[in-house]
Amino acid sequence: MGDAAGLVDALLGEGIYNAIRSGQAAAAAIRDELEHGLAAAAGYARRLAEIQNDVAACYRAAVKFYNNLDVGYAALMSPVIRRAAMKGYAVGLTFSETRK
Repeated sequence: MGDAAGLVDALLGEGIYNAIRSGQAAAAAIRDELEHGLAAAAGYARRLAEIQNDVAACYRAAVKFYNNLDVGYAALMSPVIRRAAMKGYAVGLTFSETRK
């Protein structure tokens, strides 16, 4: 579903996490419509925009990384960046959350 929806993390090539997030966003939007009368399509679009923004940030990072592998690899080997990325992804943070 992550591949089909265009929600793959371009840096890592992973799409399951964002597929699950988009499914949760759809379920929450449907719940909001049923319980509060809020339009499901608008609620889903709003929630999906957050995921799409993170995917776009991943894409920009991937372009920088893969277009210059020497610099990208050196950055990845930096203890600060490596530790932040590993810890962030390990606890389920998105790319944008990990960057903060």
